[in-house]
Amino acid sequence: MPEASDLSNPRRPSSSVLADAPGPALVDVALPRHLYRVFTYLVPAHLQSLVRIGSRVHVPFGHTTLQGMVVELRSLSSRPLNQKGHRPAFPLIRLREINAIVDDSDDNTSRELMALSRLVSEHYLTPWGQCIRLILPAPPSVKHPTRYQLTETGRDWVEKADGLNRLSPTCQALLARLRRRQHGLTLTTLRHGASPSLTADLSALKRRKLILETAQQTDPSQPPSPQRPPCSSGTSHGVTDSTADLAFVDRPKIWHPESPGEAAWWKKVLAAIDAGRSERFLLRAHYKRRVSTVFHAVEAVLRQQRRVILVTPEISGAEAFASAARARWGDRVDVFHSGLSPALRYERWQRLRSGAIDVIVGTRSAIFAPVPSIGLIYIDEEENSSLKEETEPRYHARDVAWMRAQLSTAVVLLGSAHPSLETMHLVGAGVSEQSQEAETYVSAITVPNQADAPEIHIVNLRGTAYGTVLSDPMITGIRTALGARIGVILFLNRKGFAPALICRDCGNTPLCPQCSVALTFYKQGGRLACRYCGTSRSLPDTCPTCLAPRLQPGGIGTEAVEECTRRLFPHARVGRVDSATSSSPKHASSVRQQFLAGNLDVLIGTQMLCQGEPGLSAGFVGLIQADAGLHLPDFRAGEHTYHTLMEIIAWARSDKTDGRVVLQTLLPTHYVIQAVANQDPALFYRQELAFRQALAYPPFTHLISLRVSGIGLDRTRQAADYWVERLRAAGPKQLTVWGPIPSAIARLRDTYRWQIIVKSSEADMARQSVQNTLIDLESRGGQSGIKFEVDVDPITTL
Repeated sequence: MPEASDLSNPRRPSSSVLADAPGPALVDVALPRHLYRVFTYLVPAHLQSLVRIGSRVHVPFGHTTLQGMVVELRSLSSRPLNQKGHRPAFPLIRLREINAIVDDSDDNTSRELMALSRLVSEHYLTPWGQCIRLILPAPPSVKHPTRYQLTETGRDWVEKADGLNRLSPTCQALLARLRRRQHGLTLTTLRHGASPSLTADLSALKRRKLILETAQQTDPSQPPSPQRPPCSSGTSHGVTDSTADLAFVDRPKIWHPESPGEAAWWKKVLAAIDAGRSERFLLRAHYKRRVSTVFHAVEAVLRQQRRVILVTPEISGAEAFASAARARWGDRVDVFHSGLSPALRYERWQRLRSGAIDVIVGTRSAIFAPVPSIGLIYIDEEENSSLKEETEPRYHARDVAWMRAQLSTAVVLLGSAHPSLETMHLVGAGVSEQSQEAETYVSAITVPNQADAPEIHIVNLRGTAYGTVLSDPMITGIRTALGARIGVILFLNRKGFAPALICRDCGNTPLCPQCSVALTFYKQGGRLACRYCGTSRSLPDTCPTCLAPRLQPGGIGTEAVEECTRRLFPHARVGRVDSATSSSPKHASSVRQQFLAGNLDVLIGTQMLCQGEPGLSAGFVGLIQADAGLHLPDFRAGEHTYHTLMEIIAWARSDKTDGRVVLQTLLPTHYVIQAVANQDPALFYRQELAFRQALAYPPFTHLISLRVSGIGLDRTRQAADYWVERLRAAGPKQLTVWGPIPSAIARLRDTYRWQIIVKSSEADMARQSVQNTLIDLESRGGQSGIKFEVDVDPITTL
């Protein structure tokens, strides 16, 4: 077992104890660092009666102090016997003591959450200490105002006039002010009436050791009271906002299943809730129906005096969901997500652990909320990629929900209008009857009638002139919608005026000097910029490769769509939402609200339009290049495109004139485009699952994506080759290892990246094979500056 002394300083005996004799108890502590081990510390005598498994403790770690969690209690007598039957003497090493216990003995982390963090660690091959961070409360942000006061030397200088003569007049004035205040003055106070040279004067006085700079902690005993966002109430084009859209759920009425199949499904859900069994169910329905059904399931759980966690992909969606829930259950509902201030999040964490909240609504991190006695976990839009964490540990909230449900004997509801391939495979929809697991998933299919679905008109861009932005049917649809004042939404998931500039002579494009991608062309700003690192430069007059002056845009982006729309419809009020125009989700939400309020006629945007609160709607929806996502080198490209298109066409209201959805594409016969245009989800799931099965991709097999990154190209490649060698040498023959190959973005911010794919039909075998190589790679990466990353069950291989 690695000891804390591995990182301690032997020249600091004040924080260490010589452990060569029986003494204080030992504890193993998991720390929030990328280290596949725990660290052993001594427990001072005055803390031995307080420390427990699950206690949060402050411990020295190198030259800093970290907060970790006690995962095991040990004693000197617990050492194993040697071959002669004797307990060997404890090695003469220096163990460091824990500094303090963050919480008291009655306030430890629950065993359920500790077990959950361990499961996440094992499943996603992440150090346990990194997963411990998920279940620990982030400490509240406490301001430490800078304060200055006189030292003893400084007081002597003030009392001796001859000493002051060697200082500038402004420094003398500062010392005189500080002399009148025994406890010193804060920097804010000193700035009042100070000279412009205040900063230089303070530095000069500190160098002479005449003043002392300290940080005085403010009193955090009064945490801010929870503040709930006000509910917006604007309407536009006959469409209410998200809060009003969910207002129907708080009216007292009897909920009824809409079909015999749904009635049978609902009966099984209630039976699982009443029996306290861990079961998973798929709720496949439109948004309003999902909310209504989930709220009735919540009622059943609350009657048992158990609690509920409701998870949505985005913060705005969580706030809208919580607003509707509060209208029904009042103060028994609260939100928990990363958008809260640190102090408010900490205060909310304490309330959740005390059991004061019965219904918690949040984003993916809410799945780790310290909620006792959980009876129901609901995951909305279970197919949404936002439920997958992008940084370590790269967990998926949908899968962690099932882990936690099994620990707390809770029911899991997965909600979606168009579920993921993994979920549909488990339900039994697809190419094989063997894929059905009726005991874990029961499908409830509530699909809107075809009469209510929007009519979709496909435009084959191959029959239009090269460079066409808006086809004739698209222009006609926009003109009709503007005349009827029913709102227009145009979607294209490419920002800028064009994805690149292309030389008409040599065909090359200006590339980012730090990333292996083409620079995006922004016509309005007259610049080229990298969409990854933000590098920006002015437009070149000639091609950087052949010096020819014939550079032209290649492809189109949202900026080109906006320019074309303004040119064709000069009187239309146009708004745009993408990362170039909306620096924050708040600004994007403001533009959306302007459209909903009728202050904009046309709304143009990228994927950022899908990240706001639910309720976006218009009389006409145009998809400028619907097949753009199908060309990505990713096995999930078809699925991601299908989900995006299905979400966007749902914005088209069905109560207006014909031609309200126009879909432009270069691939009109592709099964994804056909499934969307004909509103035939069975076509998509049948074709996509057959493709996955034929090529042995998830959900028919398991993938682990490995990435090696570093500054030097050769050294990074050598490290990737070494990892592949270790995997092939240690892994069984059934394990398939691909690579290493350059990542889709081979260089990002001057860092070279190589990718390795591990594939296996047995998930446990694949994880164990990778786990066996990680400790060796940890030490190798620390020495060479190479970073090794693991993504179990990746949602993309880009």
